[in-house]
Amino acid sequence: MEKPTWKQPISAIIRNLIRQKRKLCKRYIQSKDNNVLSSYKKIRNIVKNKTRLTDRFNQNEIANACKDNPKHFGKYVNAKTKSREPIGDLKYISDDGYNYG
Repeated sequence: MEKPTWKQPISAIIRNLIRQKRKLCKRYIQSKDNNVLSSYKKIRNIVKNKTRLTDRFNQNEIANACKDNPKHFGKYVNAKTKSREPIGDLKYISDDGYNYG
């Protein structure tokens, strides 16, 4: 099965940090070493911080340019508000044991 592509391009620095994080996670699962765990947690927090900063930067760019480029703002809002996975029908079992749904 193919991995899903990124929704937005990310910088090479963040990609390398994500690779390091994945490698450390695999290494910790195999070795159960606390030093590996602490380095994994440090990299994890750095990745989280960097990705949030890039998201915040992109949102600020869209907010600053919404007067000049309202379609870009609309596209961003539509991408964030649409549901990607539909919610299935509710299923319930009646008192007599039949499935409805």
